[in-house]
Amino acid sequence: MLTEPPQADSPVGNTLDLLRYTWLTATGGGKHGIVFLVAFGIVGAVAQGLVGVGTAWVLQLDRGDALLLAILFGSASYIAVPAALRLVLPKANPSLYIPLSLAVTFPFNIIVGIPLYHLLIGALGIGAGGS
Repeated sequence: MLTEPPQADSPVGNTLDLLRYTWLTATGGGKHGIVFLVAFGIVGAVAQGLVGVGTAWVLQLDRGDALLLAILFGSASYIAVPAALRLVLPKANPSLYIPLSLAVTFPFNIIVGIPLYHLLIGALGIGAGGS
């Protein structure tokens, strides 16, 4: 059994950084407790959503497209990670990463994330010019 996360120079470390951080959370969560895991689920989703907003700004997308991109970025942790983590790290504890994805990150994104991304897109004037 692996006791350390994959190294940055490995294919997993280079291409699936999110899985590496999930590994750190899953293996370190026991000593940090539920508060750490919930905070990780929320902060990770917001960080990913903000990257989506930034990408939309760089690509000069319309407002609706920008919001959709931010939602997709913010939801990557509960769409892709549970299936990918099961394949890449079969020894990881699914009782940590599945509830974190579905019981914390998903409702947070629906209740807070989508309105937050929408507000930020408006504040940054993304898509305001219209086409």
